[in-house]
Amino acid sequence: MNILVLNGSPKGKTSATLHTALYLEALHTEHTFEYLPVAVRIKSYEKDFAPARAALERADLVLFCYPVYTFLAPCQLHRFVELIKADGGDLSGKFASQTADAFVYAFSVRDHSAGALFKCFDDRQFCNGHRAVTQGKPVAYLIRGDYRSEPNLRMVLEARAEVGGNHLAGVAADEGGAAEVAALAAGLAFALERDLSRPANFYGVGGSKIFRDLIYVMRGMMKADHKFYKAHGAYDFPQKQKMRMLQMQLVGALLAVPAVQKQAKGKMTEAIVGPYRKVVEAAKAQNGKGAKE
Repeated sequence: MNILVLNGSPKGKTSATLHTALYLEALHTEHTFEYLPVAVRIKSYEKDFAPARAALERADLVLFCYPVYTFLAPCQLHRFVELIKADGGDLSGKFASQTADAFVYAFSVRDHSAGALFKCFDDRQFCNGHRAVTQGKPVAYLIRGDYRSEPNLRMVLEARAEVGGNHLAGVAADEGGAAEVAALAAGLAFALERDLSRPANFYGVGGSKIFRDLIYVMRGMMKADHKFYKAHGAYDFPQKQKMRMLQMQLVGALLAVPAVQKQAKGKMTEAIVGPYRKVVEAAKAQNGKGAKE
């Protein structure tokens, strides 16, 4: 079987997620693996999609490989899917799988995505989960398409507002027409004038707890985040990971030294990927030994 791995990580070859696919390749030498660095080369594929088209045509199985960004995949992979659809190639009969969160609309006839451009904006706002700098600001969305039949997109927009501490004033879509847009505008203006807010639901409470726990433990490194959470009284729980917190404070103190910063530049990625690489190499060695036996 010819397996095409679409590497959707902007880190390219140093992606930890990519090493999941490399591990699968090491275990299954009976299959052929081909890799496309779609995130790194997305601008190139926008100019010339022919190399990607040829790779897709050769593939029996397409494996989407990407890190879990804020609400699904990185914007570069969203854009690649848009290019696949725009190219109009016939991908029927091919299998598809993934190494991360749900990306179910990859080969759908209809476009279930919020779009690569908006996703790029969303990716750049990842810090808003760490420091909810737009907290308390009402938001509203204009959606093109059949929004009512898109539960996944509805969940993403609701969760996005909740995690950011925003009051979701509403959504207007094509099926509602001009009247729905006018009603949305009036609702948003009302929320802005009265500084409306609402109690957080599961997404808001769960999201804030995840970031709160992470930042408290890693406050030695995430100093700006820690300062924001402390100022807003977000630390309302006991935390017992004292050794890990001490380690993070030590790392943060060392990285504050210019000489250490210079030496550490580029090495943090290797420190993250290194353990994955060892697992892949061990799998290769074991598989090769098994074949000889």
